Amino acid sequence: MSISISCNTITHLKELQQEEKDYDEYFKWSINEWKYEMINEMHFSKINEELLNEHNKISNNQILFIKHKDTIFKIAVEVLEELKEESLFKNLNSEFVLMFGISEFDDKEIEKVFAKRLNDETKFMEFKNWIDSEE
Repeated sequence: MSISISCNTITHLKELQQEEKDYDEYFKWSINEWKYEMINEMHFSKINEELLNEHNKISNNQILFIKHKDTIFKIAVEVLEELKEESLFKNLNSEFVLMFGISEFDDKEIEKVFAKRLNDETKFMEFKNWIDSEE
């Protein structure tokens, strides 16, 4: 129903990893644990209004809802891929990861597809090994 930006800092990541041992990968890849959420939400107000309106129109039709959801996921990941290809993230820390996350959503296979599309092979394998170990 809405889109926002979340990001983390290396400092925050390391603090969480120090507080709770053996959760390094969880804190790295779990967007809900990142330091900043809903960044620049005012810039997304128009699109979020449209998403909410569309959701309200189709929420009673499961087939339309699934199609709409899949379209939004596809568009969001494509936009992130384009930004990556334009080298927007080129000069960031080597530990930088790029993710598209969905609240209240649990489909590890789709998450792996997102991680593979948005990160290099090494980062993807790190994510894949972690998420597969969670099963």
